[in-house]
Amino acid sequence: MSARGLLLGLGGLVVLGTAGWLVMSVLRTPPDDEGATTAKPTTEPERVRVTPAAQPLVEDDSGGAEPEIVDDRPGVNLMPAPEGGAPWFRVAGYEDVLDEIDWEEMGAVHAELAQTLNRLANERARGGEPPEEVGVSLGRLYQRMFAVSAPLIDRLPTFNDTTVAGHPAFAANCVAGALHTRGIGLDVDQGRALGKLALDHSRENASRVAATVDQPFLSRAISEAEQRERFFDALESSLTTTQSRVLHSSIAHRRVGLDRFSAALVWDGLVMATLCNNEETAVEAATTTVLMGSPTDPERFKRAMAIVRARIRMLPEEVVYGRRGWLNQTGHLREPDVRDGAGWTLATMRAVMADFAQGRFEVRIPPDVEMRPVVFVSEPTE
Repeated sequence: MSARGLLLGLGGLVVLGTAGWLVMSVLRTPPDDEGATTAKPTTEPERVRVTPAAQPLVEDDSGGAEPEIVDDRPGVNLMPAPEGGAPWFRVAGYEDVLDEIDWEEMGAVHAELAQTLNRLANERARGGEPPEEVGVSLGRLYQRMFAVSAPLIDRLPTFNDTTVAGHPAFAANCVAGALHTRGIGLDVDQGRALGKLALDHSRENASRVAATVDQPFLSRAISEAEQRERFFDALESSLTTTQSRVLHSSIAHRRVGLDRFSAALVWDGLVMATLCNNEETAVEAATTTVLMGSPTDPERFKRAMAIVRARIRMLPEEVVYGRRGWLNQTGHLREPDVRDGAGWTLATMRAVMADFAQGRFEVRIPPDVEMRPVVFVSEPTE
């Protein structure tokens, strides 16, 4: 298999290969999407979302160094900072858990974390390895963040406990704290808008999580990523250009493992990316990923490979991504690319299962099986 055939290392890289995920039940069970009554709890992944192919990266004008942060809002009426580490936004329904967090410390951690990740992004975009102190600094910052945020685990509803950082109630407070730490805090109008945004999306989030609990892991992940994208896009539109660059550089923005203020957080540490093209060995590897260790005989595996190969060929050119570029090779993929890959993988899983069932019984992916591999279809090798 070519060097591009297997890409490892998105965030913490957690892969759970559970044998027997392919459950074929003679019992009638509702479709995965049935009962979803909230606003777009998920989209049916049979439809692969078409996004533009990744463009060559252009470095920030700073050449890697962070630009000077200057608040160019004369006479701005800043949102008052809460005292004693209290939350900036006490989002209704989550007041008790938010009160347990030291938001002054959390804001300081996220401010420094954003600086360090921006530096990492700039280094890797140029094709170089970051200095050793960058990795040391990131390890220290993540330890601080995990220590402070421990009370949140299992108390903010998400599709997966590890994605708490992207919850609207959490993210809104982190944004306010990080910008305040860097001396370019939210003004009163921005604070009012972000508070309402956090409340509205926290309510939608709770409804969506409840409505999609019986759906497969990748369905729930896609659903959450779609809502997070709407939340962070609305948040981003309320910020000044300078405030936005404090949170993420143009290079780091929406890249997995580099951006703490976008939907990329959904995929942090959750997916193994298997790159697949039309090479036979790559198709075989992708089929193994889709089967997730399910026991099968050679004939069924051969049929599954044929389905995977056919689904690769049917993809429009726009979603066959080039994987050149150091950021992609080191696992820092664009969040829309990851979401497309997840949708393609889930749809392919279902196509393979339907072939196995041969119409004799209904096939479902059990929601408690945490299927995390995602197949990304890349261009053919030369």
